[in-house]
Amino acid sequence: MRIVEGRVRVAASDVANFLACQELTQLDLRAARGVLRPPHPQDLGFEDLVRRGEEHELGVLEGFRADGCEVADLSGAGDPAGGDGGGRPGRGRGDLPGDAPGVNVR
Repeated sequence: MRIVEGRVRVAASDVANFLACQELTQLDLRAARGVLRPPHPQDLGFEDLVRRGEEHELGVLEGFRADGCEVADLSGAGDPAGGDGGGRPGRGRGDLPGDAPGVNVR
């Protein structure tokens, strides 16, 4: 959950959290508004989960490359749909490195 240009933006996980526990949604909303700070800045084990996810992603991309696919590296491209986090809009189609001809995996 984020506040962007004064509006609440929710992800699918926020909707699932709301259905499971409306109090959690209230806590997340207060945290997004900066009124409430979580007791721990990051969940225990979160960094390990992120590391394992990145390792998995690299393995999948290497599998595509081994199969002969051209894989575009978008690691520095930002979020084309959601802007840059500073209230500026996202990029249009065709502005990303992976939009080059011949790229199979983006």
